[in-house]
Amino acid sequence: MIILAIFLLLHVFLLTQLKFTLWPEMMVYPYLVNKGFLLFKDIVNPYPPLLTLFLALIFKVFGYEAVVGKITAWIFIIATDIAVFYFAKIIYKKLTLALVSLFFWVILSVYLEVNGLWFEQVSIPFLILGVLFLDRAFKLKNNSRLVISGIFFAIPLAIKQTAFWLFIPAVFLIFLKTQKIENVIRFLAPSVFIYLMFLIYAYSLGIQKEFVDWVFVIPLFVMGRTEGFVQTPTAGQIIRILPIILLAIPAIFSKNKQIKFVLIFFLFSLFYGVVRFELFHLLPSLAFLVLTIPASLMVVRKRSLAFMGWFFVFGLLLGLVVKFTAVDWHKETRFFEPSMLDQSRQISQRASGQKVYIQNGPDQILAIANLTPIKPWAIQFPWYLENGDLQARTIESIKKE
Repeated sequence: MIILAIFLLLHVFLLTQLKFTLWPEMMVYPYLVNKGFLLFKDIVNPYPPLLTLFLALIFKVFGYEAVVGKITAWIFIIATDIAVFYFAKIIYKKLTLALVSLFFWVILSVYLEVNGLWFEQVSIPFLILGVLFLDRAFKLKNNSRLVISGIFFAIPLAIKQTAFWLFIPAVFLIFLKTQKIENVIRFLAPSVFIYLMFLIYAYSLGIQKEFVDWVFVIPLFVMGRTEGFVQTPTAGQIIRILPIILLAIPAIFSKNKQIKFVLIFFLFSLFYGVVRFELFHLLPSLAFLVLTIPASLMVVRKRSLAFMGWFFVFGLLLGLVVKFTAVDWHKETRFFEPSMLDQSRQISQRASGQKVYIQNGPDQILAIANLTPIKPWAIQFPWYLENGDLQARTIESIKKE
Protein backbone atom coordinates (compact mmCIF):
# COMPACT_ATOMS: atom_id res chain seq x y z
CA MET A 1 0.00 0.00 0.00
CA ILE A 2 3.02 2.27 0.42
CA ILE A 3 3.68 1.96 -3.32
CA LEU A 4 0.03 2.82 -4.01
CA ALA A 5 0.42 5.97 -1.92
CA ILE A 6 3.60 6.84 -3.83
CA PHE A 7 1.79 6.56 -7.17
CA LEU A 8 -1.07 8.72 -5.91
CA LEU A 9 1.37 11.33 -4.65
CA LEU A 10 3.20 11.20 -7.98
CA HIS A 11 -0.06 11.91 -9.78
CA VAL A 12 -0.88 14.78 -7.44
CA PHE A 13 2.60 16.21 -7.99
CA LEU A 14 2.26 16.04 -11.78
CA LEU A 15 -1.22 17.59 -11.68
CA THR A 16 -0.05 20.50 -9.54
CA GLN A 17 2.97 21.20 -11.77
CA LEU A 18 1.34 20.97 -15.20
CA LYS A 19 -0.97 23.33 -17.03
CA PHE A 20 -4.56 23.00 -15.86
CA THR A 21 -7.44 23.66 -18.25
CA LEU A 22 -10.48 25.15 -16.55
CA TRP A 23 -12.99 25.26 -19.37
CA PRO A 24 -15.08 28.47 -19.13
CA GLU A 25 -18.39 26.55 -19.15
CA MET A 26 -17.39 24.80 -15.94
CA MET A 27 -17.44 28.10 -14.07
CA VAL A 28 -19.80 30.26 -16.12
CA TYR A 29 -22.74 27.82 -16.20
CA PRO A 30 -22.72 27.41 -12.39
CA TYR A 31 -22.16 31.15 -11.90
CA LEU A 32 -25.22 32.06 -13.97
CA VAL A 33 -27.35 29.43 -12.25
CA ASN A 34 -26.43 31.04 -8.94
CA LYS A 35 -27.38 34.41 -10.46
CA GLY A 36 -30.91 33.13 -11.07
CA PHE A 37 -30.55 32.18 -14.75
CA LEU A 38 -32.61 29.16 -15.79
CA LEU A 39 -30.75 26.29 -17.39
CA PHE A 40 -31.83 25.53 -20.97
CA LYS A 41 -33.96 28.70 -21.18
CA ASP A 42 -31.71 31.56 -20.06
CA ILE A 43 -28.51 29.52 -20.51
CA VAL A 44 -27.84 27.41 -23.58
CA ASN A 45 -26.56 24.22 -21.99
CA PRO A 46 -26.69 21.10 -24.21
CA TYR A 47 -25.87 18.73 -21.35
CA PRO A 48 -27.83 17.10 -18.54
CA PRO A 49 -27.84 19.38 -15.48
CA LEU A 50 -26.17 17.24 -12.80
CA LEU A 51 -22.61 18.53 -13.11
CA THR A 52 -23.67 22.17 -13.53
CA LEU A 53 -25.88 22.03 -10.43
CA PHE A 54 -23.12 20.29 -8.46
CA LEU A 55 -20.54 22.91 -9.47
CA ALA A 56 -23.02 25.70 -8.73
CA LEU A 57 -23.03 24.49 -5.14
CA ILE A 58 -19.23 24.09 -5.01
CA PHE A 59 -18.46 27.57 -6.40
CA LYS A 60 -21.18 29.20 -4.31
CA VAL A 61 -19.65 27.80 -1.13
CA PHE A 62 -15.95 28.22 -1.96
CA GLY A 63 -15.94 31.14 -4.40
CA TYR A 64 -15.35 31.62 -8.11
CA GLU A 65 -11.65 30.95 -8.08
CA ALA A 66 -9.60 28.78 -10.43
CA VAL A 67 -8.14 26.87 -7.48
CA VAL A 68 -11.65 25.69 -6.54
CA GLY A 69 -12.08 24.18 -10.00
CA LYS A 70 -8.64 22.60 -9.79
CA ILE A 71 -9.20 20.91 -6.45
CA THR A 72 -12.62 19.68 -7.55
CA ALA A 73 -11.16 18.10 -10.69
CA TRP A 74 -8.20 16.60 -8.83
CA ILE A 75 -10.52 14.87 -6.36
CA PHE A 76 -12.27 13.07 -9.22
CA ILE A 77 -8.97 12.26 -10.94
CA ILE A 78 -7.49 10.71 -7.79
CA ALA A 79 -10.76 8.83 -7.28
CA THR A 80 -10.19 7.37 -10.74
CA ASP A 81 -6.69 6.32 -9.69
CA ILE A 82 -8.13 4.36 -6.79
CA ALA A 83 -10.94 2.84 -8.89
CA VAL A 84 -8.47 1.69 -11.59
CA PHE A 85 -6.17 0.15 -8.98
CA TYR A 86 -9.02 -1.61 -7.19
CA PHE A 87 -10.52 -3.01 -10.41
CA ALA A 88 -7.09 -4.20 -11.65
CA LYS A 89 -6.48 -5.92 -8.31
CA ILE A 90 -9.78 -7.79 -8.68
CA ILE A 91 -8.92 -8.83 -12.25
CA TYR A 92 -5.35 -10.01 -11.66
CA LYS A 93 -5.44 -10.79 -7.93
CA LYS A 94 -1.86 -9.53 -7.67
CA LEU A 95 -0.77 -6.23 -6.20
CA THR A 96 2.13 -5.83 -8.62
CA LEU A 97 -0.07 -6.18 -11.72
CA ALA A 98 -2.63 -3.77 -10.28
CA LEU A 99 0.19 -1.28 -9.78
CA VAL A 100 1.20 -1.72 -13.42
CA SER A 101 -2.29 -0.63 -14.50
CA LEU A 102 -2.16 2.31 -12.10
CA PHE A 103 1.30 3.34 -13.32
CA PHE A 104 0.13 3.46 -16.92
CA TRP A 105 -3.01 5.38 -15.97
CA VAL A 106 -0.97 7.98 -14.04
CA ILE A 107 1.52 8.73 -16.82
CA LEU A 108 -0.85 8.34 -19.76
CA SER A 109 -3.75 10.30 -18.27
CA VAL A 110 -1.45 13.31 -17.93
CA TYR A 111 -0.32 12.69 -21.53
CA LEU A 112 -3.97 12.74 -22.71
CA GLU A 113 -4.68 16.02 -20.91
CA VAL A 114 -6.50 14.77 -17.84
CA ASN A 115 -5.46 17.90 -15.95
CA GLY A 116 -8.64 19.90 -16.42
CA LEU A 117 -12.25 20.20 -15.40
CA TRP A 118 -14.69 18.85 -17.97
CA PHE A 119 -17.47 16.27 -18.11
CA GLU A 120 -15.16 13.31 -18.85
CA GLN A 121 -12.86 13.86 -15.87
CA VAL A 122 -15.82 13.81 -13.50
CA SER A 123 -17.50 10.82 -15.16
CA ILE A 124 -14.60 8.35 -15.29
CA PRO A 125 -14.54 7.03 -11.70
CA PHE A 126 -18.25 6.30 -11.88
CA LEU A 127 -17.87 4.50 -15.21
CA ILE A 128 -15.07 2.33 -13.84
CA LEU A 129 -17.04 1.48 -10.70
CA GLY A 130 -20.16 0.79 -12.77
CA VAL A 131 -18.34 -1.77 -14.91
CA LEU A 132 -16.58 -3.20 -11.83
CA PHE A 133 -19.87 -3.85 -10.01
CA LEU A 134 -21.35 -5.28 -13.20
CA ASP A 135 -18.43 -7.72 -13.35
CA ARG A 136 -18.97 -8.60 -9.68
CA ALA A 137 -22.71 -9.14 -10.27
CA PHE A 138 -21.92 -11.68 -13.00
CA LYS A 139 -19.14 -13.39 -11.08
CA LEU A 140 -21.04 -13.70 -7.80
CA LYS A 141 -24.49 -14.07 -9.39
CA ASN A 142 -25.64 -11.24 -7.11
CA ASN A 143 -28.51 -9.18 -8.54
CA SER A 144 -28.21 -6.49 -5.85
CA ARG A 145 -24.88 -5.53 -7.41
CA LEU A 146 -26.72 -4.85 -10.66
CA VAL A 147 -28.56 -2.03 -8.88
CA ILE A 148 -25.28 -0.64 -7.52
CA SER A 149 -23.77 -0.88 -11.00
CA GLY A 150 -26.85 0.88 -12.38
CA ILE A 151 -26.39 3.74 -9.92
CA PHE A 152 -22.77 4.22 -11.00
CA PHE A 153 -23.79 4.09 -14.67
CA ALA A 154 -26.62 6.57 -14.07
CA ILE A 155 -24.34 9.30 -12.75
CA PRO A 156 -22.25 9.68 -15.95
CA LEU A 157 -25.46 9.58 -17.99
CA ALA A 158 -26.75 12.44 -15.85
CA ILE A 159 -23.50 14.32 -16.59
CA LYS A 160 -23.14 13.77 -20.34
CA GLN A 161 -25.34 11.98 -22.87
CA THR A 162 -22.37 10.14 -24.41
CA ALA A 163 -22.41 7.70 -21.49
CA PHE A 164 -25.45 6.13 -23.19
CA TRP A 165 -23.11 4.15 -25.46
CA LEU A 166 -21.81 2.13 -22.51
CA PHE A 167 -25.35 1.13 -21.62
CA ILE A 168 -25.57 -0.86 -24.87
CA PRO A 169 -23.04 -3.58 -23.94
CA ALA A 170 -24.17 -3.48 -20.29
CA VAL A 171 -27.83 -4.18 -21.09
CA PHE A 172 -26.92 -6.79 -23.71
CA LEU A 173 -24.61 -8.66 -21.31
CA ILE A 174 -27.09 -8.54 -18.44
CA PHE A 175 -29.80 -10.10 -20.57
CA LEU A 176 -27.38 -12.58 -22.15
CA LYS A 177 -25.97 -13.80 -18.84
CA THR A 178 -29.11 -13.76 -16.66
CA GLN A 179 -31.87 -14.30 -19.25
CA LYS A 180 -34.15 -12.16 -17.10
CA ILE A 181 -35.66 -8.87 -18.22
CA GLU A 182 -36.22 -7.89 -14.58
CA ASN A 183 -32.45 -7.72 -14.11
CA VAL A 184 -32.23 -5.28 -17.00
CA ILE A 185 -34.95 -3.22 -15.27
CA ARG A 186 -32.99 -3.30 -12.00
CA PHE A 187 -29.94 -1.97 -13.80
CA LEU A 188 -31.79 0.78 -15.67
CA ALA A 189 -33.99 1.89 -12.75
CA PRO A 190 -31.48 4.39 -11.26
CA SER A 191 -31.06 6.14 -14.65
CA VAL A 192 -34.82 6.30 -15.18
CA PHE A 193 -35.25 7.71 -11.67
CA ILE A 194 -32.60 10.43 -12.15
CA TYR A 195 -34.10 11.57 -15.46
CA LEU A 196 -37.57 11.61 -13.94
CA MET A 197 -36.14 13.90 -11.25
CA PHE A 198 -34.68 16.09 -14.00
CA LEU A 199 -38.09 16.29 -15.68
CA ILE A 200 -39.78 17.20 -12.40
CA TYR A 201 -37.08 19.84 -11.80
CA ALA A 202 -37.60 21.25 -15.31
CA TYR A 203 -41.39 21.19 -14.99
CA SER A 204 -41.25 23.01 -11.64
CA LEU A 205 -39.35 25.84 -13.38
CA GLY A 206 -41.50 25.78 -16.51
CA ILE A 207 -38.57 24.81 -18.73
CA GLN A 208 -39.59 21.27 -19.65
CA LYS A 209 -39.68 22.01 -23.39
CA GLU A 210 -36.24 23.66 -23.32
CA PHE A 211 -34.89 20.75 -21.26
CA VAL A 212 -36.07 18.18 -23.82
CA ASP A 213 -34.82 20.29 -26.73
CA TRP A 214 -31.31 20.94 -25.41
CA VAL A 215 -30.65 17.59 -23.72
CA PHE A 216 -32.16 15.31 -26.36
CA VAL A 217 -33.42 16.82 -29.62
CA ILE A 218 -30.75 19.38 -30.56
CA PRO A 219 -27.64 17.36 -29.55
CA LEU A 220 -28.94 14.20 -31.21
CA PHE A 221 -30.54 15.51 -34.38
CA VAL A 222 -29.39 19.08 -35.07
CA MET A 223 -25.91 19.98 -33.83
CA GLY A 224 -24.12 17.29 -35.82
CA ARG A 225 -25.35 18.86 -39.07
CA THR A 226 -24.04 22.34 -38.18
CA GLU A 227 -20.88 23.40 -39.98
CA GLY A 228 -17.81 23.17 -37.76
CA PHE A 229 -19.34 20.93 -35.12
CA VAL A 230 -17.77 17.64 -36.20
CA GLN A 231 -14.08 17.57 -35.33
CA THR A 232 -11.85 14.74 -36.57
CA PRO A 233 -8.42 13.83 -35.17
CA THR A 234 -5.33 15.42 -36.65
CA ALA A 235 -2.35 13.41 -37.83
CA GLY A 236 -0.42 14.57 -34.75
CA GLN A 237 -3.15 13.35 -32.41
CA ILE A 238 -3.26 9.96 -34.14
CA ILE A 239 0.51 9.63 -33.72
CA ARG A 240 0.14 10.39 -30.03
CA ILE A 241 -2.48 7.73 -29.35
CA LEU A 242 -1.24 4.98 -31.69
CA PRO A 243 1.50 3.65 -29.35
CA ILE A 244 -1.06 3.30 -26.53
CA ILE A 245 -3.25 1.12 -28.75
CA LEU A 246 -0.26 -0.97 -29.81
CA LEU A 247 0.66 -1.69 -26.19
CA ALA A 248 -2.83 -3.03 -25.50
CA ILE A 249 -3.34 -5.10 -28.67
CA PRO A 250 -1.77 -8.31 -27.23
CA ALA A 251 -4.48 -8.32 -24.54
CA ILE A 252 -6.92 -9.46 -27.23
CA PHE A 253 -5.21 -12.85 -27.06
CA SER A 254 -5.50 -13.15 -23.27
CA LYS A 255 -7.50 -16.12 -22.00
CA ASN A 256 -8.78 -14.04 -19.08
CA LYS A 257 -12.51 -13.50 -19.66
CA GLN A 258 -12.49 -10.35 -17.53
CA ILE A 259 -10.03 -8.78 -19.96
CA LYS A 260 -12.40 -9.41 -22.86
CA PHE A 261 -15.20 -7.98 -20.70
CA VAL A 262 -13.19 -4.77 -20.13
CA LEU A 263 -12.22 -4.54 -23.80
CA ILE A 264 -15.90 -4.48 -24.77
CA PHE A 265 -16.46 -1.39 -22.65
CA PHE A 266 -13.23 0.13 -23.94
CA LEU A 267 -14.57 -0.11 -27.50
CA PHE A 268 -17.91 1.51 -26.65
CA SER A 269 -16.23 4.24 -24.58
CA LEU A 270 -14.45 5.37 -27.76
CA PHE A 271 -17.73 7.06 -28.71
CA TYR A 272 -16.78 9.81 -26.23
CA GLY A 273 -14.30 11.02 -28.85
CA VAL A 274 -16.11 10.25 -32.10
CA VAL A 275 -18.05 13.43 -32.95
CA ARG A 276 -15.79 16.15 -31.52
CA PHE A 277 -12.37 14.64 -31.16
CA GLU A 278 -10.07 15.86 -28.42
CA LEU A 279 -7.44 13.85 -26.58
CA PHE A 280 -9.17 14.32 -23.23
CA HIS A 281 -12.38 12.86 -24.69
CA LEU A 282 -10.47 9.56 -24.85
CA LEU A 283 -9.80 9.50 -21.10
CA PRO A 284 -12.72 7.11 -20.34
CA SER A 285 -11.30 4.74 -22.99
CA LEU A 286 -7.82 5.05 -21.48
CA ALA A 287 -9.13 4.14 -18.03
CA PHE A 288 -10.44 0.85 -19.42
CA LEU A 289 -7.42 0.25 -21.64
CA VAL A 290 -4.84 0.45 -18.84
CA LEU A 291 -6.67 -2.39 -17.12
CA THR A 292 -5.63 -4.64 -20.02
CA ILE A 293 -1.93 -3.69 -20.19
CA PRO A 294 -0.78 -6.26 -17.57
CA ALA A 295 -2.57 -8.91 -19.67
CA SER A 296 -0.67 -7.67 -22.73
CA LEU A 297 2.61 -8.07 -20.86
CA MET A 298 1.70 -11.61 -19.83
CA VAL A 299 0.89 -12.49 -23.45
CA VAL A 300 4.18 -11.19 -24.93
CA ARG A 301 6.57 -12.19 -22.14
CA LYS A 302 7.02 -15.74 -23.48
CA ARG A 303 7.79 -14.54 -27.00
CA SER A 304 11.14 -12.78 -27.03
CA LEU A 305 10.59 -10.92 -30.31
CA ALA A 306 7.12 -9.71 -29.29
CA PHE A 307 8.45 -8.80 -25.84
CA MET A 308 11.23 -6.68 -27.36
CA GLY A 309 8.79 -5.04 -29.75
CA TRP A 310 6.40 -4.25 -26.90
CA PHE A 311 9.12 -2.54 -24.89
CA PHE A 312 10.35 -0.69 -27.97
CA VAL A 313 6.85 0.80 -28.39
CA PHE A 314 6.75 1.53 -24.65
CA GLY A 315 10.06 3.41 -24.96
CA LEU A 316 8.69 5.50 -27.83
CA LEU A 317 5.56 6.26 -25.85
CA LEU A 318 7.56 7.23 -22.79
CA GLY A 319 9.54 9.65 -24.93
CA LEU A 320 6.32 11.22 -26.21
CA VAL A 321 5.00 11.51 -22.66
CA VAL A 322 8.15 13.31 -21.52
CA LYS A 323 8.11 15.60 -24.56
CA PHE A 324 4.49 16.73 -24.23
CA THR A 325 4.62 16.90 -20.44
CA ALA A 326 7.62 19.22 -20.65
CA VAL A 327 5.64 21.59 -22.90
CA ASP A 328 2.97 22.08 -20.22
CA TRP A 329 5.32 22.19 -17.23
CA HIS A 330 4.62 25.14 -14.92
CA LYS A 331 2.23 26.75 -17.40
CA GLU A 332 -0.54 29.07 -16.21
CA THR A 333 -4.13 27.87 -15.81
CA ARG A 334 -5.65 27.91 -19.28
CA PHE A 335 -8.42 30.53 -19.69
CA PHE A 336 -7.54 32.04 -16.29
CA GLU A 337 -4.11 33.49 -17.00
CA PRO A 338 -2.97 36.63 -15.08
CA SER A 339 -3.65 38.77 -18.16
CA MET A 340 -7.24 37.51 -18.20
CA LEU A 341 -7.65 38.31 -14.51
CA ASP A 342 -6.34 41.85 -15.14
CA GLN A 343 -8.77 42.37 -18.02
CA SER A 344 -11.61 41.14 -15.86
CA ARG A 345 -10.78 43.63 -13.11
CA GLN A 346 -10.74 46.50 -15.61
CA ILE A 347 -14.06 45.48 -17.15
CA SER A 348 -15.57 45.03 -13.71
CA GLN A 349 -14.72 48.63 -12.81
CA ARG A 350 -16.23 50.01 -16.02
CA ALA A 351 -19.35 47.84 -16.18
CA SER A 352 -20.20 47.55 -12.51
CA GLY A 353 -23.95 47.20 -11.99
CA GLN A 354 -24.72 47.00 -15.72
CA LYS A 355 -25.78 44.07 -17.85
CA VAL A 356 -23.21 43.13 -20.46
CA TYR A 357 -23.03 41.41 -23.81
CA ILE A 358 -19.75 39.79 -24.81
CA GLN A 359 -19.34 39.22 -28.56
CA ASN A 360 -16.97 36.31 -29.29
CA GLY A 361 -15.10 37.14 -26.12
CA PRO A 362 -13.77 35.23 -23.14
CA ASP A 363 -16.93 34.22 -21.28
CA GLN A 364 -15.07 33.43 -18.05
CA ILE A 365 -14.90 37.20 -17.51
CA LEU A 366 -18.52 37.05 -16.34
CA ALA A 367 -17.69 34.95 -13.28
CA ILE A 368 -14.31 36.55 -12.58
CA ALA A 369 -15.67 40.12 -12.76
CA ASN A 370 -19.07 39.30 -11.21
CA LEU A 371 -20.98 40.58 -14.24
CA THR A 372 -24.51 39.77 -15.37
CA PRO A 373 -25.07 39.13 -19.08
CA ILE A 374 -28.29 39.67 -20.97
CA LYS A 375 -30.74 36.79 -21.33
CA PRO A 376 -30.56 34.40 -23.08
CA TRP A 377 -26.86 33.68 -22.79
CA ALA A 378 -24.89 31.24 -24.93
CA ILE A 379 -21.27 30.58 -25.75
CA GLN A 380 -21.19 31.79 -29.32
CA PHE A 381 -20.77 28.57 -31.23
CA PRO A 382 -22.74 28.29 -34.48
CA TRP A 383 -24.30 25.01 -33.33
CA TYR A 384 -25.87 26.95 -30.45
CA LEU A 385 -26.78 30.21 -32.17
CA GLU A 386 -28.34 28.66 -35.27
CA ASN A 387 -31.03 26.86 -33.28
CA GLY A 388 -34.57 28.16 -32.83
CA ASP A 389 -35.12 31.83 -32.07
CA LEU A 390 -32.01 32.24 -29.94
CA GLN A 391 -30.47 35.00 -32.05
CA ALA A 392 -33.75 36.92 -32.26
CA ARG A 393 -34.22 36.74 -28.49
CA THR A 394 -30.63 37.88 -27.94
CA ILE A 395 -31.03 40.89 -30.26
CA GLU A 396 -34.29 41.84 -28.55
CA SER A 397 -32.59 41.74 -25.14
CA ILE A 398 -29.77 43.95 -26.40
CA LYS A 399 -32.28 46.51 -27.71
CA LYS A 400 -34.05 46.58 -24.35
CA GLU A 401 -30.81 47.33 -22.54
